[in-house]
Amino acid sequence: MSYSVNVIFPAFLVNRFELLKKTVDSVFNSTYKNVKISIGINGNKELLELVKQFPVDIYYADTNLDCAKMLNVLAAYNKSDMILYCCDDVMFAPDCIETAVGAMEQHFTDLDGLVSIKQVNVPDGWDTAFGLVGKKFISRFPEILLCPEYVHGGADAEVGDYAKYLGKHFHCEAACLFNDRIMDESQTYSNSVMRKIDVPLYYLRKEKGFLWGNNFDLVDPKYFISANDLKLCGTPVKLVADIV
Repeated sequence: MSYSVNVIFPAFLVNRFELLKKTVDSVFNSTYKNVKISIGINGNKELLELVKQFPVDIYYADTNLDCAKMLNVLAAYNKSDMILYCCDDVMFAPDCIETAVGAMEQHFTDLDGLVSIKQVNVPDGWDTAFGLVGKKFISRFPEILLCPEYVHGGADAEVGDYAKYLGKHFHCEAACLFNDRIMDESQTYSNSVMRKIDVPLYYLRKEKGFLWGNNFDLVDPKYFISANDLKLCGTPVKLVADIV
């Protein structure tokens, strides 16, 4: 059976467009062909116009929702068998997605698992920074996939912790990508913001016994927003076809 895969990632800045193009090209040059791409554009109409050249699904928010929030939006719209969450500065090896799907089929035949992908150039990165998630595992989250308190990296780290807690995680060393890890001044990709917000929050949530998926507790409840109406931070997110 050829499972459908939806590669999802947010995009923010025009000056990252060449990186984004490399990401898109690497997906479409994959040996695995039952794949689509969904890109979330955060408040940048110039970037929106550039991305329209690609055969991808585009979602648009008037303001910057941050990486984790936009990934939640894209996941909420998903109808594929699996989601592969990533960023706009990675390049997948040609056989990466096919290998990851094979690992999912081998280790989680019911698609109730997370297969994480190796960053060949970032040996010290979180092992679940990029991952393939099956639809049954996604169904464990009745509202939103990623903890909404995080800006970026803490969210994928914690969903990985939940998969490990359940025994539903497999790290696939044979599925590889190259992460450019370009840090810029945008809020989401700023290294200083990551360190100031996500890293301390990750350890605070662990100290409190919070684990998104096992429970849905938040340090600050104001961050909980239902994905059913997709009104994150009061900003509607629409298919690009609805606004052009």
